Amino acid sequence: MASKSEELVAFNPTDADLLLGGLEGAGGESIAAIPRPRRGDKFGWTIDPIDEGDTGYVLLRVPTATGWTNSTVQVLAFNESGADIAGDKKVLLMTIDGRWCVFDICP
Repeated sequence: MASKSEELVAFNPTDADLLLGGLEGAGGESIAAIPRPRRGDKFGWTIDPIDEGDTGYVLLRVPTATGWTNSTVQVLAFNESGADIAGDKKVLLMTIDGRWCVFDICP
């Protein structure tokens, strides 16, 4: 248990990733093997269909000089939208209560 005189030290996600990336874990492997995706609204691309009320993997899309492209970062997202979402489809990702949620943006 921490004493009352101890202070909490926290870092924003970017700084935390940089610090963790500099530490070596057991066996010489980095603790932060992959970057943590930033939370908030994101564009995504479904890999496979995601049934309503189920989860599925979505590729995060990243901005380019001329638009957007798929990244290699996959996130597990929950479909609470009320309808199935097809695979190979552009979607919107939002975080709600700390969970990625996926919404079809081009029905």
